[in-house]
Amino acid sequence: MDLLRLFTPAVIFSAAFMCTSIPLAFGGVNDNATLLLDFITTPEDTQTVTVVDPSPVFYSVQVNRETRTRFRVTLVLKNAVNLTGFTCDLVFDKNKIRVVDIHEDSGDLNFDGRSNIADVLTLAERYGASTLNNELAYFDLDPTGASQNKIDMQDINAVLPLINLPSLFWTSNPHVVRPGDPIRESVEIFESPDRSNEKGRIEEIVVVLLSRIHPIPEGFGFDGDARIADITFEIVGNSSGETALSFENVMAIDEATVITQTEIINASTPGSPAVVITLP
Repeated sequence: MDLLRLFTPAVIFSAAFMCTSIPLAFGGVNDNATLLLDFITTPEDTQTVTVVDPSPVFYSVQVNRETRTRFRVTLVLKNAVNLTGFTCDLVFDKNKIRVVDIHEDSGDLNFDGRSNIADVLTLAERYGASTLNNELAYFDLDPTGASQNKIDMQDINAVLPLINLPSLFWTSNPHVVRPGDPIRESVEIFESPDRSNEKGRIEEIVVVLLSRIHPIPEGFGFDGDARIADITFEIVGNSSGETALSFENVMAIDEATVITQTEIINASTPGSPAVVITLP
């Protein structure tokens, strides 16, 4: 198994998501799922169940000696079935709020939203091993894209805080693997906040679930509430009153979805009601 083979599913799915000219034939199993925004993470939230709270919690931060008001929200696909991929746009009023950050938490081990393949269960055992052209982890914490091409203490130290934390996001908790359950990891593609704020739209939020087992085992997809992305917004100036966040171009895929160069068959269109919040 080489790195190219591991990344092939992500390349196929991402290209399909981003090519709007491909004809879509819907009717997948996730038509009954619902895309929601969860404004609070509580102890009742688990890896597969999310208790959605629709009320934002506003807090203040100091930025360049200015006090700014922010709130966080998690993008959740409720009642997902056999989910292996998802994409949507999140539209907002750029005159009232702006994006500060978007990422996947916990499972995104390099913390920058870039693609990564990392079997953290055996990361420590592989200390000092090469990560090139073999089955070992691809792990790169350097934001410039440079790589040591081996697992080092920077990698180990990044993983240590996650060892006893349950992952509430789509990447499966690497430290709690059920018997017979393949290790699941995800690739996330998020555009920069600056680009989103120019348009008033976080465009093509893309996540793809990957399998480290080939061929992919039957029943590999995610069942439950998929926590897809954690987003921080900031209120623009003295904006107040109501503002809406809405979804467009929503699509979910599962094991039965067929993606070719010319069409996508059996994709799903989950429900995606707009969310209206009141700014302080």
